[in-house]
Amino acid sequence: MDNSQLSIMNYKLPKHCEVKKLKYVLSIKSGDGIKSEEIDFEGTYPVYGGNGVMGYTVRFNSDKLDIIIGRVGAKCGNVRLVDGKKWISDNALVSELFEGYDYKFISIVLDSINLNSLANQNAQPLITGTLVRDKVIALPLEITEQLQIVQHIVTETKRIDGTITKIEKEIELLAEYRTALISEVVTGKIKVT
Repeated sequence: MDNSQLSIMNYKLPKHCEVKKLKYVLSIKSGDGIKSEEIDFEGTYPVYGGNGVMGYTVRFNSDKLDIIIGRVGAKCGNVRLVDGKKWISDNALVSELFEGYDYKFISIVLDSINLNSLANQNAQPLITGTLVRDKVIALPLEITEQLQIVQHIVTETKRIDGTITKIEKEIELLAEYRTALISEVVTGKIKVT
């Protein structure tokens, strides 16, 4: 077991939570191959590869909610929750949850455990479905609690994003003020004694 698994095992969990390997929560398989000439800058459906959307195509191999995990490339291990028609290439893994688990909750959990750290250290980073399935996670038994956690994260993320936007606007206004002040001092509109 790696250190992250040991730390979960040593942590005292609430009675309504359990520790499980991901293989008991979801199934994982690779996406399907697609020829490079079938991928274009324009098209009807996005093509997901190891690092996200890599182009568009006129075909799709999934039309449902999927958790897509980058399998190959510098950003392998990235997690995306994508609904609707799309092509999931063989450079990505696609997960299907077993009953009793919420897709948004599990995608948040997967994103939080840094799957990129599982990648081999070869020239082309790569993770496998087996490596992901063997990760140990702690999770609430009840889907209602999973949904409550998701709602809390969504609410807090919106609040934090709002604060960031406000601070960025203040920084922008201060930068404009600084530029105007420098200009007025240099042109002599403001006398410096």
